[in-house]
Amino acid sequence: MNKKEYYLQELNKRKDWIPYLLKESQLPGRRANLELLQAFVDLGEEKLFNELRRYDAQRAPINSPHEFLAMCGVVGLGKIIAEGKVEYFKELRRHASDSRWRTREGVAFALQTVGNKRPKELLEEMEEWKKGNLFEKRAVAAGLCEPGLLKEKWFI
Repeated sequence: MNKKEYYLQELNKRKDWIPYLLKESQLPGRRANLELLQAFVDLGEEKLFNELRRYDAQRAPINSPHEFLAMCGVVGLGKIIAEGKVEYFKELRRHASDSRWRTREGVAFALQTVGNKRPKELLEEMEEWKKGNLFEKRAVAAGLCEPGLLKEKWFI
């Protein structure tokens, strides 16, 4: 069993995931728990993603376990968009300029998720983002330059 599978099992055992996410976030620290993040996104739903992405920089400062919650919510937007709710691109773009780097990195992860399911919509949306501020342009580069996406024929 890999780490993601382990976290999927652990989350499925619980009704309230928030205390577990906080405890297992690996923050403060050098690296957030990306395996837990992915397991959470796989199991999570729109309502919870929206709740967690509301953890702003005052409520969830840099390198705190609460920032992990914000990151989880932002990455979850990618799943929602990939499921067809492309109106969430606007919210995702707003998070691209967040003051916290992990939250901004969550935007890149979300874009990669969209690219795996809705590549045409992703490329169309990125045409607008690349006209934005430097954080938005950075999200475009990080989101599109995922090795898995670069190998796809639609991308070339």
